[in-house]
Amino acid sequence: MPESVSARMVTLLLDRGLDVESPLVTSDGCDTVNAVWFAVARGRNRTLVKLLIKRGGTPNGLYAAGWWEDLEILDLLIRSGAPIDVVGGETPFLACWEWRKFKAAKFLARKGADVNFQDAKGKTALHHGVQKEFDPSLLKWLVRQGASPDIKDNEGVSARIRASRKRDKRFLDALS
Repeated sequence: MPESVSARMVTLLLDRGLDVESPLVTSDGCDTVNAVWFAVARGRNRTLVKLLIKRGGTPNGLYAAGWWEDLEILDLLIRSGAPIDVVGGETPFLACWEWRKFKAAKFLARKGADVNFQDAKGKTALHHGVQKEFDPSLLKWLVRQGASPDIKDNEGVSARIRASRKRDKRFLDALS
């Protein structure tokens, strides 16, 4: 369906009294979200996302936009006030990094995401990158963005220590 058709339908519903913030339950039944989230996650419909925000919808869906690596919607959500480091166990930046959605992760880092955020196990993006053996150039880029290789996880191990234990020394070199 063309974006304009969706926008006209939603405009009609909103004009007839539909609350733009009506809680909606995701298909897995685990989360309650709003229409903006659905427009981002299910349709990636920029026109509809803009309309819903303009009509009072809370800008959310950074995780979904990151998953799709839709930088335009990520930017729209952030400019509309979506908190860049919203935490749902991890931040959108860390989620994108772990999902190997590097375009989105880099975009979020450039927009000010906390590149040193620690998940429940105390691991940062660098911990995950070293552990999963991401391309060393990505790790080097992350260090240039302010990621610290010396933050210790819950086991007391830093990304630098983990990298020093690898046979391939390119990982350690990337953290220098």
